[in-house]
Amino acid sequence: MANIVNEKTTDSVTQINTESVGGIPSMAMNNFIMAINTAISNGNQNAAISQQQGQMLMQASTTQGINAINAISSASISKATEAILDK
Repeated sequence: MANIVNEKTTDSVTQINTESVGGIPSMAMNNFIMAINTAISNGNQNAAISQQQGQMLMQASTTQGINAINAISSASISKATEAILDK
């Protein structure tokens, strides 16, 4: 059996191998950039969620503080009113 291979076949295989080898660095760089972008996006999302949670906590604390102040002043007014009425 002869070892004769059509030149067009060998040229085609060579071009495909060259294209594959030439494209690997760009694919690797693309994957690296996508991984970095995903990490940055996750970090930004976590920061936004943390900020929202902090704002909700501050609002709840402020509401509780205002309610406590109102409760104290109401108790004081009722004590003062009771003292006036008892006289």
